[in-house]
Amino acid sequence: MNNGRVVGVIVERDGQEQRIEAKRGVVLSSGGFSHNQALREKYLPAPTNAAWTSSPMGQTGDIIEPSVKIGATLDLMDKVWGAPSVIDPQGQPFFLVADRGVPNMMVGCR
Repeated sequence: MNNGRVVGVIVERDGQEQRIEAKRGVVLSSGGFSHNQALREKYLPAPTNAAWTSSPMGQTGDIIEPSVKIGATLDLMDKVWGAPSVIDPQGQPFFLVADRGVPNMMVGCR
């Protein structure tokens, strides 16, 4: 931050801190918030439940609120990339990846 404006990022690469200056803007891209129930309720259509996701546990949207606090704007927060899933015998969601590779399969959208 410089005079209340984001001017770059500080990153760690190979154990060394580096500063990267932004020439035109900063885009924060850190994954989703599938496992954060509060953010799901804030941004996604109801009903929603973090237990329904098969995304990695780390998808908690930790960068969203701090980014907004320093002036970031958000877009498309109500959009998700979803796919057919089922609940397995252990009660865990299972992502049906195989449906995408079946010969002659047609997937419709509406």
